[in-house]
Amino acid sequence: MQPQKTLRYPLDKRAPSARCDLWWLDTPTVDKHRVGLIGRFTAGDADSAAGLLERATGELREAGCTLAIGPMDGDSWHAYRATTRAGSEPAFALEPARDEATADWFRAAGFDLHSRYQSALMPIDGVRIPWRYRLLLPLLSCRYRLRPIDLDDFDAELERMHRFCLRAFAENHLYTPIELDDFRALYTPLRGYLRPEFVLIAEAAGEMAGLLFALPDLKQRERGETVDTLIFKTLAVAPEQRRRGLGFLLMYRGWCAARAAGYRRIIHAMMYRANRSRDFSSRNRVSVMREYGLFAKEL
Repeated sequence: MQPQKTLRYPLDKRAPSARCDLWWLDTPTVDKHRVGLIGRFTAGDADSAAGLLERATGELREAGCTLAIGPMDGDSWHAYRATTRAGSEPAFALEPARDEATADWFRAAGFDLHSRYQSALMPIDGVRIPWRYRLLLPLLSCRYRLRPIDLDDFDAELERMHRFCLRAFAENHLYTPIELDDFRALYTPLRGYLRPEFVLIAEAAGEMAGLLFALPDLKQRERGETVDTLIFKTLAVAPEQRRRGLGFLLMYRGWCAARAAGYRRIIHAMMYRANRSRDFSSRNRVSVMREYGLFAKEL
């Protein structure tokens, strides 16, 4: 997604200490505000961050925006959020930067915490299924067809996933739609890292009804460790299928696949604090490993 403007600070240096991109067209809706986004934000120190954010909010105000939100790279499909509590666990695959300085700099510039997110770590041996959910499993298994992603038909699968995600995420916090080519650009580089049994597609009457998108934490391999952690990146259910147990079925099958493959831990990645998907992990022995936030300032 192309920004409307790129800022650098200070301008009088050959190598500026801070930079960011600004978006104010086709941005998410928040109440009655016209939202401007500050993303791709980098700064070398507090002074350059302060100067850049002052310029950024001024530019967004001149563009007619009444609320600035950041850090957010144009939409919620791309990188967004700043780490607010890093914890002791190392970074995992596809996680944004763990540096807490960005959050501090946004706060210092007068931004307030707008929305909260967290990543939770759960040992697979600690999974506990309440009895009422165990009773539901046979019924749910008859109601939905679950299949792994077909990596040999990956382009077509991405097209189906794109159509589904536009419906499933339409009511999500700070949602804006994304074009198919942009969606492909995000997911095609992941193809070589995926294992079909960890990307589960639920179908009802021939239509995609739910999706679990999980992948191994290959950051462990980069650190010379055994890859024993699976990342649950996305859990989505079609609007007409919600509150029927499909989200639980997808997560349960993901747990079973991870256990069968010898994984020891699952990361439920970057969940919005108000999202119902947190309910599934909260029923088990989980620990919050990291917290993130988006920051907002009225202009």
